[in-house]
Amino acid sequence: MNEWLGNSASVVAAITASAVAVATLIGIFWKIFWKVARWTSRVDTDLISLKEVTKQMQEDIKKILLRLPETPVKNGSPVQLTDLGEKIAEWLEAEKWASELAESLLGEISEMQPYQVDEFCIEYVKTERTEDLKERVAACAYEFGIDKEGVRSVLRVVLRDKLLESMKVR
Repeated sequence: MNEWLGNSASVVAAITASAVAVATLIGIFWKIFWKVARWTSRVDTDLISLKEVTKQMQEDIKKILLRLPETPVKNGSPVQLTDLGEKIAEWLEAEKWASELAESLLGEISEMQPYQVDEFCIEYVKTERTEDLKERVAACAYEFGIDKEGVRSVLRVVLRDKLLESMKVR
């Protein structure tokens, strides 16, 4: 019976050691689980904060874009006038100007492709060839609160359209 008691003491000691080991493992796993849960909670909080910041940035960008001045031409192919560009063209009497100019330029552009005519017009309006045109461009820029380049872009589109129209007639 001493053997059995000796063996049972070692069995109890083994069970106790195993229970302590299991309890230690459970404690370690619980601590790891708790840290992961806290970390996940912080990540979720950070994601919510990030979403809020992103939403605020989008609102700020929209406000900035609304403050930007309207452009007289809208991008695309081909470039076209916006409502502001139409008003500028009317103020400048750009149609009349382009019509008077078209006949004298047809010889220079008769063999050009439409994109080449557009490039020609860009270069042509860069140099204000008369003092009157220079004054009108400056006054128009002041009147509409845009830079001279914006006014020239309107002249470019009107001249290009008039030249292309004149080329088709021939």
